Amino acid sequence: MFLHIGGGRFLRTNDVVGFFDIETATQSVATKDFLKAADDKGETESVCSDLPKSLILAAKRGTKKSKLFISASAVRTLESRSMATETIVTEG
Repeated sequence: MFLHIGGGRFLRTNDVVGFFDIETATQSVATKDFLKAADDKGETESVCSDLPKSLILAAKRGTKKSKLFISASAVRTLESRSMATETIVTEG
């Protein structure tokens, strides 16, 4: 199944590692270092033109490649969409 993360962008639900609130996540020095390293490697992509609210970490299964998406969707919204997708899969 696919998950809409904002900006017309979709990810495979199996590739999503986690959703992180951008405000709380960027308070940690370790997270700031991680974000800088990902940006330096070209592993970040903004999918919003509004104020960013969340970070979505995704990784292709079976590879060591990961990507960090910056989204205007709130973590709660992404979680709800993800749960709705899971419900469709398990009940369908």
